[in-house]
Amino acid sequence: MDLELVRSELRSFIEQTSTSQSAVARAIGVSPTQISQFLNGKYPGDNEGLAADIVKVMRNHNQKALKKSKEAATDEEFVPYFTHDFSSAMFVIDDTIEDREMAVIYGEPGTGKSVIMKAAKQKYPNAVLIEATLNTNAAAFLDELLLKLNLSVSGKKASDKHRAIVDFLNKPNTDKVILVDEAEHLSVRSLEDLRRIYDFTGTPIVLCGTYILIKNLRGKNGELKQLYSRICGKWVMQGLSREECEQIFQNPYVFKWSENPNGYANFRISAKLYKKALKLARTQNTEVDEDTVEDASEMMILGDE
Repeated sequence: MDLELVRSELRSFIEQTSTSQSAVARAIGVSPTQISQFLNGKYPGDNEGLAADIVKVMRNHNQKALKKSKEAATDEEFVPYFTHDFSSAMFVIDDTIEDREMAVIYGEPGTGKSVIMKAAKQKYPNAVLIEATLNTNAAAFLDELLLKLNLSVSGKKASDKHRAIVDFLNKPNTDKVILVDEAEHLSVRSLEDLRRIYDFTGTPIVLCGTYILIKNLRGKNGELKQLYSRICGKWVMQGLSREECEQIFQNPYVFKWSENPNGYANFRISAKLYKKALKLARTQNTEVDEDTVEDASEMMILGDE
């Protein structure tokens, strides 16, 4: 068992679920001190055994949370806080904020990127989260950033807006973080504005999007070379492993129908498939078994079919 991975998962679990170390200790039957020692790599006892018990507590909590969210309408109800993607992306975000750098999180649609960005916003209340769209041109982006920072500018010039943002972020005790989801929609001008904001203020910036984002950052003719050179952290989303998929949905059949050619399950497809299978099972007064999941899969467009 990878003890460092369990420690990372436990830290994410505590942060995302607001579960205390004492609560984890009570669930296992050990002292809070032992949990603290384990997290700090100083537990003198059976680390493998304690790690296994910790994993069981986290999985049981996830299963109970899943039962409460069976009627939920959004994929965000299935927060994959213990997956490799989630813990790795959050590590990159944490490190970026701590070192006041820039980072990118990118991958295929449906791999859980937006869920991670919302979790980061929840973890860092001082962060502003902008969700870009096809309509987010350079002017709209600056306006959205001003809105999220609760700033107003009398002039309409981009230079006035840019200066107001920089002046605010440079004020003493202003410790902001800029998170941009769907960042592949940002124009070259918007990306350059972000670079200049970073250069003038040192504000941590995390961009999240599809592979188009990293392509845009590299630029066709090197027009964003200065921005790309400033990116210090990245994580490429893979998707859910078979084990992770089964743990999240407590179902061994969802993975088969949401697996991609790389051997990972698409998070969004898995969540939607499970919810559809759950509804179908309720109408048929049966369990979510293999046949039910297969029937549900035939009612959906899965992947590139």
